[in-house]
Amino acid sequence: LALTSAGRLDEAATQYRDALRIDAASAEAHNNLGAVLARQQRLDAALAEYRAALSLKPDYALAHRNLGIALAMQGHLDRAIEEWRAALKLDPGQARWHYEMGSVLVAAGHTNDAAREFEIAVKIDPADPDARQALARIIKRD
Repeated sequence: LALTSAGRLDEAATQYRDALRIDAASAEAHNNLGAVLARQQRLDAALAEYRAALSLKPDYALAHRNLGIALAMQGHLDRAIEEWRAALKLDPGQARWHYEMGSVLVAAGHTNDAAREFEIAVKIDPADPDARQALARIIKRD
């Protein structure tokens, strides 16, 4: 994770691949490799890693969320929303994830559903400026 945070993505990818050679059943290593690949804009490869993580650990909320992000980046909004729903069912207390899902719902034209997600995000984290602003924009439209 330190290499990823430092922007040393090629090195991070190599380390996660090495980890997977040692333990191919590590859902976390698949998820983390997927995150590195997504940051490198290698979305098809990232999707494959997230799906591998979920095949090993179907209740892995972070992998569902990350898969949702990658799908949204590819324009597959309905499938992305399904993954965010799965993630939030498993871990409903993530304010940022509610905000992200709300943003994808807005992009997909589902403003009422988006407003609910932004409301939940604000309820969980009242100080989150992104969720508050997104909710205010929707209220202002109506």
